[in-house]
Amino acid sequence: MISSISNYYISTYGSKTLTKYDTHKKSELRNIYNSIVKVNKYSPLFSIRNTPNLQKYAIDLKENIRNLENVTASLNADEQGSNSGFARKKAYSSDEDILEVQYNTDMPNSQTGSTYQLEIQNLAMPQVNTGNYLNPDNMALQKGTYSFDINIGDYSYEFRYDIEKTDTNKSVQEKLARLINRSNIGITADIVNNEDENKYALRLTSTATGTLPEEKKLFEVMDSKGGTSGSVGYLGIQQTTQNSQNANFTVNGMEHYASSNHFTINQAFDITLHDVTQPKRPVTIGFKTDVDSVLENVQHLVDGYNEVVDFASNAAEDAAVNNKLLKDVTLVARKHRNALESSGLNIAGNGKLEMDSSLIIQSANEGTLRDTLDDLMDFKNDLSRKSREISINPMDYINKKLISYPNPNHSKVFVSPYVTSLYSGMMFNGYV
Repeated sequence: MISSISNYYISTYGSKTLTKYDTHKKSELRNIYNSIVKVNKYSPLFSIRNTPNLQKYAIDLKENIRNLENVTASLNADEQGSNSGFARKKAYSSDEDILEVQYNTDMPNSQTGSTYQLEIQNLAMPQVNTGNYLNPDNMALQKGTYSFDINIGDYSYEFRYDIEKTDTNKSVQEKLARLINRSNIGITADIVNNEDENKYALRLTSTATGTLPEEKKLFEVMDSKGGTSGSVGYLGIQQTTQNSQNANFTVNGMEHYASSNHFTINQAFDITLHDVTQPKRPVTIGFKTDVDSVLENVQHLVDGYNEVVDFASNAAEDAAVNNKLLKDVTLVARKHRNALESSGLNIAGNGKLEMDSSLIIQSANEGTLRDTLDDLMDFKNDLSRKSREISINPMDYINKKLISYPNPNHSKVFVSPYVTSLYSGMMFNGYV
């Protein structure tokens, strides 16, 4: 059972990118553990049926609630005393196809009033070695064991492989590509095709970018005994066909270089470059106006809430407990119905929220935006508390059979912090 759950989790959510809200201090992890123990102290003993729908529901429940927790956490009031995280400024780029920008809220010296003009002359590039283009069906190397070294800085990595009588140029190239990619040394390998002649070459690309002092290469390939006369020379993978280079750009007319396409400006902006600019057509980065920022942040909360409502509404009957998740989540919104409606958020018949941006803009024009944001902050805080309760005891929402409750009059109650969920190990996997 645990094996099938793990396989589903890894295949569905294993590649999900973690955010800064998925990392926690020891004290926060300790509080989570204590909360699990407290909930479990008088929890009943139960059994669950081993069904695919139930397993899938448990994992999907965890991920949807964790996403909602991250959304509410991202809207917490900032350290500068802003009355609401909804009013937090957000960085913008005038051309996101060329560069993306994020406001670095972790830096204390961030400047929220700055605007910059960037012109991108060159992107940071990796080193690329492209081998000889060989006929895929031929093989000139003899059967035997071959080896070569890839030198990266002060480190040298040896790769050893066998060539069989049945091997071809294409099969050896594919074999080496798998070998290098599995090694995880900062080099990626793939096979490229010369379509004109239908020949194939092994291509090596560094994951790092930028130049090194004294024009050194990011990596070098040579036969293990030195030189390139063996399999390296035959394959041609010692040939550097693209030298690495730094990113070259100007900020407000001043020239700068960076070894990566990701860097910061003035401790306020996290920049990611994607393309170069046209001459004399710079990209502007700065901050969105307060109303634009508020609308985007409120929509962010609405989307996170609606995703959970959608998930709860479509749960399999043999997995969920009588729509308990849907009732508990929508109850938070109904509790704040009047305040939400006056703030531009209406509760639809299916429990989802719909945003009327005109009311938020009107409150900004009338000078009552602060009151609107206070109401939205109260709703966000209640939603955050409810999502935390669900994540602590997710099995409260799983279809199960109750067996017995612990004796409430017994002076000593055995506490096992993981009885609340067979999935507890995965429930908080993103926290570490």
